[in-house]
Amino acid sequence: MIKLGIISDTRLDDCQALPVKIFEAFAGVDTIIHAGNICKESVLESLDKIAPVKAVRGPLDDPADFTRDLPESKILIFGDYTVGVFNEVPSDDVIAENGINILIHGNTCVPKIDESKSVRLSLDPGSPTFPAKYQNGTVILLKIDRLLFSYIIRL
Repeated sequence: MIKLGIISDTRLDDCQALPVKIFEAFAGVDTIIHAGNICKESVLESLDKIAPVKAVRGPLDDPADFTRDLPESKILIFGDYTVGVFNEVPSDDVIAENGINILIHGNTCVPKIDESKSVRLSLDPGSPTFPAKYQNGTVILLKIDRLLFSYIIRL
């Protein structure tokens, strides 16, 4: 089984740190996926202490502020699943061209787990620090085995 921690829209400034509950929620994950609007390198450095991080850039992320390459999108393979990571939801054409079964995106700050005609599973983790729906923020855990298990964690 593969266990993924999914986060987006941390939107922190230089004097803020990640909430401690993120470390608890992501304990034991194999990989952390950050779907953009990170805002500062120290967020990725903190998450790297939990598990390897795969991240994409959002509109609030200036490439000059990061030492690592932050592309606008990433296509990852986990088991039999092709995972597309974007900050904003891509077009159905982009989803089809890349064979994406699981779409991870952010930018809304509202957590949502959904499916559609174009993808088997669509995940928006909301924001752990800039919550639009839940007072303490949210992240998502995704477990990939023969079945998919995903759930929103309220911090």
